[in-house]
Amino acid sequence: MRLSLIAPLLVAALAPQGEAAPPPAPSANLDAVLWTQQSAEYEAAARQAYTTARRQIEVALADTSWTAAEEQASPFGHKPPAVILDVDETVLDNTGFQARLLRSGEYFSGKAWYAWCEEAVAPAVPGALEFCQWADARGVRVVFITNRRTKVWEATRQNLARLDFPLEPGATNLLTRDESSNKSPRRAKVAADHRVLLLVGDALGDFSESLGKHPAPERLAGVQAHSTHWGERWIVVPNPMYGDWMRALFDYEYLDQVPARARKFRALTKPPRPPLPTLPTTPPAEAPPKPSSSSRSEAPNG
Repeated sequence: MRLSLIAPLLVAALAPQGEAAPPPAPSANLDAVLWTQQSAEYEAAARQAYTTARRQIEVALADTSWTAAEEQASPFGHKPPAVILDVDETVLDNTGFQARLLRSGEYFSGKAWYAWCEEAVAPAVPGALEFCQWADARGVRVVFITNRRTKVWEATRQNLARLDFPLEPGATNLLTRDESSNKSPRRAKVAADHRVLLLVGDALGDFSESLGKHPAPERLAGVQAHSTHWGERWIVVPNPMYGDWMRALFDYEYLDQVPARARKFRALTKPPRPPLPTLPTTPPAEAPPKPSSSSRSEAPNG
């Protein structure tokens, strides 16, 4: 029997009874990286996010009762404005790193990631640089809160500076993680002295710790509970390559590639997500009465 026929039979034989076997593939992340790196649709989606962010900044500046941070304590209307952004896949595009892993056949590791960070060559996410420079010119403090480790703070500063992102003297507006990946304390630090107009990120933890590292159904329920925030105070930049959305499928375990891919495949068989809450709609205006046939026939031409 040919080897090309044996492999699928072995995969099917080893699959648990009652479950379809995932089709063999060289990498489960290939399409996601290609879409982010090469598609015009990704470019459009990222620019759409930052166009929305620019519009909402203007709205927020005009309303001193407005804040995007759950950590914001009253009173805050008198405080100078700020916008908080994540770094990776929000302002810096790391698809070059992801493509490197795919081409080499390596899996993600801290060593490989830190080496990439030290190169400081990531380009800007489409629309991010223009937005940050515009906000800075409008007098809005631009703050970057990232879960990159402090040991790559300098390399991250260099990468942002090389692209001409607005950085304060000493890059005091670049906040890396400490012992915890929880961004809430760092958001609270910014909110202590500023009114936070907008949060921009690619993962739910960039907006609220209550939405972060939780089981997938709880994350979805949290998104629905904050339905009025999305596109208004909280702006999401798409990232299909990695993140808590994927780790939630594994209950935040670190799995090898083969069991991880099998877990992803099984997730496809789950029931569809619950529907979003029905929002009130404005009834359509009553249509004017149609003219009678006699009136139509008597109307002048032209």
